[in-house]
Amino acid sequence: MVFIRFVLILGSLLVLTGCAAPSPAPTISPSPAAGPDALTPAEVAFVEQVATIAPPLAENPERLARRGANSCDSIARGPEVAIPQAVERFSGGSYTVTTEEAEAIVDAAEQTVCAAS
Repeated sequence: MVFIRFVLILGSLLVLTGCAAPSPAPTISPSPAAGPDALTPAEVAFVEQVATIAPPLAENPERLARRGANSCDSIARGPEVAIPQAVERFSGGSYTVTTEEAEAIVDAAEQTVCAAS
């Protein structure tokens, strides 16, 4: 009788504490790739070209690639639209893009990220 009570109490404790059956391990989905490896070949080419034009812009390759891809619509409307927008789009923080740099950045985007889309 004492043994049966012991087994019932022990079984109840195991169920209450969750030790009766192991719970499955939580599934963790991998986070998307980050860093330069996450860039497409066209984006890498764009970042590399811009790094030779205005090196401070290449400090954040993902942001630079995104801004390059966002330039394709203005590039399609012509240089009179694309170049002033490139000055505005790529300037920021402590760096201001010159008109000459903007022209080169627009050319780089047109040959890389815009050509790939």
